[in-house]
Formats: sequence, C-alpha cells, structure tokens
Amino acid sequence: MVFHEIQRFPKWIYVLISISLLTIIGILYQAYIENPEEHARLEIIHTLLFVLVTEALVILLLTTVRQEVRIDPIGVSFRYPPFKNKYTTIPFEAIIDFDQDSYPYFNYGYHVGGWNIMKKTPSVTMAGLDKVIKIKFNENNHILIGTRKPKDFLAALKLHKEKNDEV
Repeated sequence: MVFHEIQRFPKWIYVLISISLLTIIGILYQAYIENPEEHARLEIIHTLLFVLVTEALVILLLTTVRQEVRIDPIGVSFRYPPFKNKYTTIPFEAIIDFDQDSYPYFNYGYHVGGWNIMKKTPSVTMAGLDKVIKIKFNENNHILIGTRKPKDFLAALKLHKEKNDEV
C-alpha cells in the first residue's frame, strides 16, 4: 500500500485575489475616467499594468506551490515545490512514534529550522488544513505533516511501520 497525497491552495484564496484585483481595477478605471490630463492617465495605465503583472505573478506562484506526501516501504517522503523540490525521506527505522493532531488554520507553509523563533516544530502544511500527523523520529526530533486524509495517512503509516518492525 502506497499513500500519496498532493495538497494545493484552496479555491477561496483565488477568490480573495480576484476580489482585490477587481477592486483595484475599478478604482483605477474611475480615476482614469475622472482625470482628463494625458500625463495622469499615462501614470494610471502604468499603475494598472504593474498591478496586473504583480497579481499574475502571485497567481502563478500560488498555482505552482503544492505539498506532496508519499508513504511507501522506504519511509515517509515529502516535498514542497517550488521551495523544496527534492523529496525528504524519514525512514521507518528512524520513526519512533506518530499521532494525529489539530493545527492552527492559518499557520501553514514549509517551516524548517530556527529562522522562525515562534515556531519550535518543523511543519509541512497547506492553507485550509487543520489536521496534521505528528511524526517523532531520531530521539527528540519531530515534524508536523498536514493532510486532508488523516485516517488513510495513519493507516498507511501504521501498516508500513509494522512491516518494517517485523523485519
């Protein structure tokens, strides 16, 4: 049994971006209509182009960001392209314990290392996920991996862990 899950940003984020973009376009259009000066209109057009390019880049980034998790006989592997393209694998020999946990709804992303002083536990999650699997490995190390299918994730993890422990 191989568990594979791909998470992407939820659709409501795109709705928020669309609303903000339409609001900005409306404001700039109104300013364009009310301003008869050629120089001012040119500035408004430049501002509009800047906003459109920026929003397009943000949407492009959001569509490429995803969380991938795979559980196979080797271990638990995850990646977070485009920020982390190579899979990181936690072998089953290193896994000591695992359990399901809840997670703050807006506290998501790829957090590893000490650069975020408020965050003590490394995590790999996406926006909109409130369920995580906490995996303890190598003595005191642990990581939180977000999932929309916690029962399937735990079942695959338990199955492969038991098979690995028998060997």
